[in-house]
Amino acid sequence: MKNIITKNRLKKVQIYWRDAISHAEWLSPDDAKKFKPAINYTEGFLLEKNKDSTIVFMSCNDTDIGDTTVIPTENIKSIKFVR
Repeated sequence: MKNIITKNRLKKVQIYWRDAISHAEWLSPDDAKKFKPAINYTEGFLLEKNKDSTIVFMSCNDTDIGDTTVIPTENIKSIKFVR
């Protein structure tokens, strides 16, 4: 079986993306309106990007990947390729 690194030619990326936040405490409506979506930063190796999702991973061995994150592509603000 081919090594995951040579098979996929790893491309390291930095992704800034929007995510939902939630709070369980009781709030006034005015306080709740002050919350904004979170802006997250994820760095890893790009596995796949399509119109629905972008998948990155942070760890790999000869056959498997680990520490994966699946981000809705529509939530991505920017992707930067890193050397």
